[in-house]
Amino acid sequence: MQFIPFAEQTGFIREITRWMLSHGVREMARWSELGQPLRLSINLSTRDLLDVDLVD
Repeated sequence: MQFIPFAEQTGFIREITRWMLSHGVREMARWSELGQPLRLSINLSTRDLLDVDLVD
């Protein structure tokens, strides 16, 4: 209950989001290669949505 609010307040949430997206996409590719094309959902914070570099 304290970790995400702390990460958002310190701005570290962007690093966490980048890490989650990178690893999530990599895992999705691996699952697909194994014949398990699953969907992945990752929650984004308001700070993430306001980040102009998010799409990159």
